[in-house]
Amino acid sequence: IISPTNVQELAIQPIVEGKDTFVVAKEWSGKTVAFCIGILNSIDPELHKTQSIILLPTHEIAFRTYNIMKSHAKKLNVSIELFICGNNIKEDIKKANKEPLIIIGTPGRILDLIKENKLKIESLKIICIKGFELYLNNLKTVDVIFQSIPNDLLQYLIINFKNL
Repeated sequence: IISPTNVQELAIQPIVEGKDTFVVAKEWSGKTVAFCIGILNSIDPELHKTQSIILLPTHEIAFRTYNIMKSHAKKLNVSIELFICGNNIKEDIKKANKEPLIIIGTPGRILDLIKENKLKIESLKIICIKGFELYLNNLKTVDVIFQSIPNDLLQYLIINFKNL
């Protein structure tokens, strides 16, 4: 049995309760696992529609987060897809058409799919932004993503900072 880290003890419950959650902690403190577990416990696996988008600043962080989410969702009936620039856009469109419950990706590719009307977000309730401090110099892409989501749709937001 693995005990939760302090960050996980403090962050998972507010996420599950649907509260806006801001996490500031050092690297390797368990932030990613905390929001993965929180999101997995907040979505409805019976509703086969996209309910969460996780935005990550780099391909490497997106891929690592995707693997962590997949490992925690192994025994759950939850579809998770990774969307990053550099992947074949036609393949990403096919994956988006399947309406995965959780989307993990970089803002550029997520924005591409939104602009092409390929992401169905009418059931979206959670957006998680990991490594928010890395976006501070260029918030335009993230802002456009938020502008494309109807105001009454999003139930809550998770923002994950590190080393501030």
